[in-house]
Amino acid sequence: MNHSIAQEDKEITCLAQNAYHEARGQHEVGMLGVTFVVINRMKSKRFPNSACEVVWQKRLNRAGNWIPQFSWTLDGKSDEITHFSSWSKALELASDAYHERVVSPVGQADHYHRKDITKWWSKKMAIVAEIGDHLFFDSRRQRTSS
Repeated sequence: MNHSIAQEDKEITCLAQNAYHEARGQHEVGMLGVTFVVINRMKSKRFPNSACEVVWQKRLNRAGNWIPQFSWTLDGKSDEITHFSSWSKALELASDAYHERVVSPVGQADHYHRKDITKWWSKKMAIVAEIGDHLFFDSRRQRTSS
């Protein structure tokens, strides 16, 4: 990715924030999966091309409510970093993913959700990975009947 050092730091921080808040309690591969969903979205014409814009993107639903792409960005809870070892790991993994020093464990997945919930949008998408407590989906691929 072709950005200034300051912009790269900001992008890596946004990737790390998302990995920290979405997958802090998971093994490294789970944090990487969440990180690569953001990166895969950055590479898609359907999403913003900046990690920070992807992470903080919201849309208005039909009822006029703001819906976040990632729940932690609009859940009303503190976004303060309290688990410093997890934060350090999230920063390291985000940097490795951003600089393409690691391979995506979720392929081209551009969506995910926890296994214990069902999202309306996931019903037709192909599941491409299951890591920790998350399912990862590729919106460009249809789910086949099992």
